Amino acid sequence: MTMFKTVAVAVAAFSYCSSAKVFEVTDSLPNSPIPYVVRHLEGPKVQLADDVFRTLTDTATTSNGSSDPVAAGFSMLLTNGKPNQIVPPHYHVHWHETFIPMTGQVRVWANGKPRDLGAGDFAMVPAYTRHSYQFVAQETEFLGLIQPAGFDEFFLNVSSPWNPVYNVPFPPDQAIAFPTNAYQAVAKQFDINVAPMNTSTPVGGADWHEANGTLPADHQTAYFLANGEGPHYWLESVGAVISPLATPIQTAGNFTISQISMRKTLNGTHPGWCSSEHQFIYGMDGEVKVRLAGEEVRLIKGDALFIPANTNFTLVSSVNYNKFLLCASGSDGIDTQMVEAGEGWPYSTPPAH
Repeated sequence: MTMFKTVAVAVAAFSYCSSAKVFEVTDSLPNSPIPYVVRHLEGPKVQLADDVFRTLTDTATTSNGSSDPVAAGFSMLLTNGKPNQIVPPHYHVHWHETFIPMTGQVRVWANGKPRDLGAGDFAMVPAYTRHSYQFVAQETEFLGLIQPAGFDEFFLNVSSPWNPVYNVPFPPDQAIAFPTNAYQAVAKQFDINVAPMNTSTPVGGADWHEANGTLPADHQTAYFLANGEGPHYWLESVGAVISPLATPIQTAGNFTISQISMRKTLNGTHPGWCSSEHQFIYGMDGEVKVRLAGEEVRLIKGDALFIPANTNFTLVSSVNYNKFLLCASGSDGIDTQMVEAGEGWPYSTPPAH
């Protein structure tokens, strides 16, 4: 049974934007696009070999009621684990996959070249890119946005439900064997096409952080951004720097991902935002307050908030500095709106003046 705990509500609509109750997920996601919050390590979770996968968005919450898992929307997964085996190299025809580490280190291969990603780094793996990954730190956590929605269903088919007494990131002493037979049985169904690829690591490791940090001009190129690299935009009215990790150009208009760094706003005014796309916010540092129709949801590191399309909200920094991810299900996300309203800025951190 789905269980929700009311966090806040009650509301007046703003222009064409609606207002709705915000629920706190404890064990299952809603079955339709409504506002909800998932606290760090909460939500539905399964164990696959050494790792634990937590689903933060899925088809039902992001695809506007479509029954086709590859029709729209996006799946957002939080993965925690220790050093493990290399995932069998493969490619997808439909899925666009991303890697966004929060802690630890994950080694990602794309077209045969390995790169070690740490907190703040980013990898984009488009369709038809041969890829694999492996945890190489003792404790790693990363977010993965996969578009279209539906890939979370794969893990339900090859993993075991995980309902621990204590909700730690993963069970370090209770690994289970990788379900090779189950994996092979459903791989094709979920667009996992096994393909040979060199997964050796060159002498000297897989560091790459001195490489180019620009965004490609198409949606077919795999790319990596080091922490703090890439374009940045300063928006004075919000007191925020928007650092796009994936824009409509790199995703064919299907989603966007940006890192936003906010300083405390001194004048007490906070612009309202509304989008025709679904929004997903994930706390990375400090605390961000999201006001939906006069109510407030406070997000700290690891907390996630889903905001359906056409919902009015404001973003407030009650602390000196915060940082969070903002993802949207199309090309009209709040991050895109902020970039268009802002101006170029050479840094990923707001100015001190």
